[in-house]
Amino acid sequence: MPGSRSTLQDVADRAGVSLSTASRVLSDGPRQVAPPLADRVHQAVAELGYTANLQARAVATGQSTMVGVVVHDIADVFLLDRVRAHRGRRRPATAGLHVQHPGD
Repeated sequence: MPGSRSTLQDVADRAGVSLSTASRVLSDGPRQVAPPLADRVHQAVAELGYTANLQARAVATGQSTMVGVVVHDIADVFLLDRVRAHRGRRRPATAGLHVQHPGD
């Protein structure tokens, strides 16, 4: 789907499975999916270049992995070191970091 972002429904359609089955495969939840179905879902993900929409997930679950930091002085080297250290420890695929200065 050049020029557009693939959705989980697109993955399910390509794999020939239900939306809930595709979701189960990708969330690694407690309910197992038969290996042949899981393989089809993973193949569809690869073909479509699907990546999860973290904002949509946050809305659906009511939870977010976003971390917000408000700093008094954005030029403070100590604060920048702390922010960089936190950024290095987070998992880039599942977490976001937002730095805000009170004047912004």
